Amino acid sequence: MSRPGDSPHASRSGPHGPQGATTENAASRFALALSELRGIGRARLRAQLPLAAGQAPDNFTLFAEFVAQHGSEGSLLDSGDLSLVAAWDRAGFLLDECARLGLRVLPFGWPSYPHQLCRLPDAPALLFVRGTLIPERRPRIAVVGTRHPSPWGIRTAKACAGQVAKAHGVVVSGLARGIDSAAHWGALEAKCGTWAVLAHGLAVAPSSNIELAHRIVEEDGALISEYRPGEPPRRYHFIERDRIQAGLVDAVLVVETGTQGGSMHTVRSATSAGIPVWTTFPDKDLVVARENPGQLRETQRGTWQLVREGALRVSTPRTLLTCIESLGLQRVMQTPSEIVRL
Repeated sequence: MSRPGDSPHASRSGPHGPQGATTENAASRFALALSELRGIGRARLRAQLPLAAGQAPDNFTLFAEFVAQHGSEGSLLDSGDLSLVAAWDRAGFLLDECARLGLRVLPFGWPSYPHQLCRLPDAPALLFVRGTLIPERRPRIAVVGTRHPSPWGIRTAKACAGQVAKAHGVVVSGLARGIDSAAHWGALEAKCGTWAVLAHGLAVAPSSNIELAHRIVEEDGALISEYRPGEPPRRYHFIERDRIQAGLVDAVLVVETGTQGGSMHTVRSATSAGIPVWTTFPDKDLVVARENPGQLRETQRGTWQLVREGALRVSTPRTLLTCIESLGLQRVMQTPSEIVRL
């Protein structure tokens, strides 16, 4: 068997882990190395990660023993000694990159992982986070919608974010143009925490909203992704991103969307996981919606469809506070030691 010393990263652990990574990230190397094994997919990785949570030391020998022990029953492929060393090395390089970018690695089933995501049948196996993430903070409300909103939609998204701030909660969205951006800015203006779930790796600057991304991190918010640093956005990533938005929150609020809008992916994920879905729709357009829905703007047709399907209509931003209270959430107060800052 190749020895750990043969690996350039196997012996580069100091008091803070490989090349300055946080101690927690050094422990996460075990999880990252599992993800590098040939033939392991998300489902298999999710099944193995909770078992690996107790294998915290940055130790190649323990990693090799774990793979040998769980190889058959855990469906880990017998990759051979050389492949084990290669996986361990690649995990070390990835940790170095995370340390350079100020990213935290959260493996599925580990204490640091947001437990609410476990409601999803296809929860992400790994999360990469930049900024301040308090998974237990409540209420957590996703505010999502079209990239092409009306002025009413922009005002409503910002105002609703302000109401979440009054409830001492956190606004979750996707950092896209339109409603997402309005929700994030509304949260920042109201001194409310906000999390942005991205459809690419965190080493890739968003094509738009770069300033907003920086502000979110600077003001105790977080950027979240299941993709490794450097992974570019792909079309299917946006659908995968939308399920994470749903899984992180206590309720999803849709502000203007078409019937085929991307926000509907978030709605479907939320509904499947039993997460409440709310929507906005202006009072002034109710008559038109009921009597001649074909006259509605495209970005109203999705929200009107949600109303007809039984989604709770948030008639005014102030009504949102009542909706939040109806969830019956118990606010969790964090001590300083429970707040993660990078």
